Amino acid sequence: MKNFIFSLTLIFLLTQCSSLKPSDTEYSKMDVNENSNNLRMDLVEYARKQVGVKYKYGGTTPKGFDCSGFTQYVYKFQNIDLPHNAGAQSQVGRKVKSKNVQPGDLVFFRKGRKVNHVGLITKIENENVYMIHSSSSRGIIEESITLSTYWKPKLLYYRNYLNE
Repeated sequence: MKNFIFSLTLIFLLTQCSSLKPSDTEYSKMDVNENSNNLRMDLVEYARKQVGVKYKYGGTTPKGFDCSGFTQYVYKFQNIDLPHNAGAQSQVGRKVKSKNVQPGDLVFFRKGRKVNHVGLITKIENENVYMIHSSSSRGIIEESITLSTYWKPKLLYYRNYLNE
C-alpha cells in the first residue's frame, strides 16, 4: 500500500511539474509581446504614482527627484539598474527609432550638443508622444513631447532598456 501511494504521489508530482514548464515550442511571440507590454505598463503606472513629487537636484527618492534620479528609481522597481546621470543613461540600452518608440522607453534631450534631460515615455496617441519626467520648475509631471514647443526641438533620441 505504501508503495502504491508513493507511486501515485510521484506520478502526480511529475505530471504537475511538466505542466508548469512548457517546452520552448509552446512559447509564442504573442506571449513575449504580452509580457513585454505588461512590464512596460507596470513601469508607466509606477512612474505615474510619483506625479506631484517635487524636483530636487540630485534627488533619487519620492522626497524629491531630478530627471535621471526619477528614471533610475522607476526602473529599479523592475530590478533594472541605471546610472544616475542623464548622459550616462543615454549610453546604455538600445536606441529606438521614433516610429518604434513604446511606453517604458526613455527619451533624451539636449542642450547644445550635450544630453541634459531624460523622461519616460508613457503613451503614444495619434502620433503624439507623451512622457513623464522631473521638471525643475514643476516636479514630476506628464506632458506631450510632440505638442511642446519647448521639448520637441530639444529631442535627441529614444532608448529601450528592457530585454525583449
